[in-house]
Amino acid sequence: MSELNGASLRKLLQDRQQKDAATSTAVYDLLLDTSLIEEAQALDEERLTALAPIDEERRAAKRAAEGSLGEVDHERFDKLEAAATKDVDARIAAVRDRVKAATIRLVFKSVSPTKYQQILNDLPEGLTDEQRTTTFHDRLTTACFRHALHDGEVTDLTWAEVQDQLNFGEADAIHALVFSANRRTVDIPFLSAPSGRIR
Repeated sequence: MSELNGASLRKLLQDRQQKDAATSTAVYDLLLDTSLIEEAQALDEERLTALAPIDEERRAAKRAAEGSLGEVDHERFDKLEAAATKDVDARIAAVRDRVKAATIRLVFKSVSPTKYQQILNDLPEGLTDEQRTTTFHDRLTTACFRHALHDGEVTDLTWAEVQDQLNFGEADAIHALVFSANRRTVDIPFLSAPSGRIR
């Protein structure tokens, strides 16, 4: 028989809520300077172009070695690759630093089931299914937004400011992320069946 009484169970529920708050946080990294994407892609292509002849030579050496039971001088090819990409790798590293400086981390925390249901109940009447879904996701995401981080520091950016700058794909990805954080379930360890089941 369980030794837990009502007060003990309530205390466990309160502790669970506090612990759960840390595990129901969702983050999304948003790049503010999208021109860096094209620059990074161009550098990646430049690096692949520089490596192409060396890669072909390495493959040819492998084929020759297989036919003669010889060995490929991988150290030589590694040095050739390092020399061929030294300049572009330095520029890639510089772009990575600029990407980091131009990226903010959006932090969201799931709401309580009561708040979640309230958002559903407060949806306006007369909406189409598509409008209802869009409005729900907008309101849920707004309710879950906590802050935006830059280089680990909390900024004063509001969700309204961030939302206005998102493209459709980014907004859709954030909505899905926040929805998933709010709808997650917890399986109890050491049980052979999932937590939720019908008997």
